[in-house]
Amino acid sequence: MEISSQRSDTAVVDGCPRLSILEGTPIQADLSAYAAIQQTIEVAMAADESGYYRLWVTEHHGSRTTASSAPAVLIAAVAAHTTNVRVGSGGVMLSNHPPLVVAEQFSTLEALYPGRIDLGIGGASGAAGSVTVYEEALGRTPRSVSDYPRHIDDLVGFVSGTFPAGHRYADIAVSPRVGAVPIFVLGSGEKGATLAAERGLPFAFAHHLGLAAPEPVLRRYRASFVPSAARAEPYAMLSVAVVCASTDTGADDIVFDLALTEVRRRQALDHGAAPSGQRRPDQPVTSRERDLVRMLLATSSMVTGSPSTVADRLIELADRTGVDELMVVPLEQDGQGRIRTVRMLAEGYRRAARPLQAAPAPR
Repeated sequence: MEISSQRSDTAVVDGCPRLSILEGTPIQADLSAYAAIQQTIEVAMAADESGYYRLWVTEHHGSRTTASSAPAVLIAAVAAHTTNVRVGSGGVMLSNHPPLVVAEQFSTLEALYPGRIDLGIGGASGAAGSVTVYEEALGRTPRSVSDYPRHIDDLVGFVSGTFPAGHRYADIAVSPRVGAVPIFVLGSGEKGATLAAERGLPFAFAHHLGLAAPEPVLRRYRASFVPSAARAEPYAMLSVAVVCASTDTGADDIVFDLALTEVRRRQALDHGAAPSGQRRPDQPVTSRERDLVRMLLATSSMVTGSPSTVADRLIELADRTGVDELMVVPLEQDGQGRIRTVRMLAEGYRRAARPLQAAPAPR
């Protein structure tokens, strides 16, 4: 499964880890789902204009605050409104979908937008919590989860058209037959790293979830990597939540409001109420809320500040982890806020970046 592309440039800055975007399509309070989808398209256009290498969209189900439930459909819309940025999934939750269907969807996308499509896959449900009713509605069973490694292998075979001789699916033709779409395994711990390494696939570590330190997981991935037709060497991406504003203080104010919204959402859920997700001017912040916000931020892995501050911290993170690519997750609910972060960070990264050792990237 040779990975190829029409692009030869290094996005944003030559000699540095590529800079990409993960877009979650949030539905902010008092915003329609129509507008949320449009905001994601506008974020993608800003990323394209700013020189980012990829923009991936997520898969979430059962959420009234997220509009990205059908990544293949959203990818088609984003690709239609952009020119250079690669567009993909971060990711398709493979245990929700038959591998053949995913291969057909992404082969169709590749036929529409040659050399610009990525296929990131994960094994979670993408549903809000592990609620049984969502699992049933998605058609997930305990076997769906246990079969995830085999489904990765089946997907690779369908996308590449290279099943081993005698394989039960060897005679199935995937249409349209196009060049192999690059497959990335997503994960937040050593399980995902091992699955990617054993198959010789690129690995995208979800650092923005804050579930595990990246260094040991990435060491495990590199040490276990088995060269494949897709990759001769390991390739590691790292996602990181970011808020970028004109000054450090301005970014701190934005982050405080984001954290306060999350604190109030959790408090509302704890009391069985529907969370408003909005900080109202007539709703003063209590001392307990301030303490909870401080606790939340103290355990966060997000990177915030002015363009130069964020760029310097991202470069330090890349140095420390040795990743080949950074995938930024703009945190604000508001589309214009995410666009501000996308544009300011691109400029700050250009100014601050210095040459780093990076492995050849999958195209």
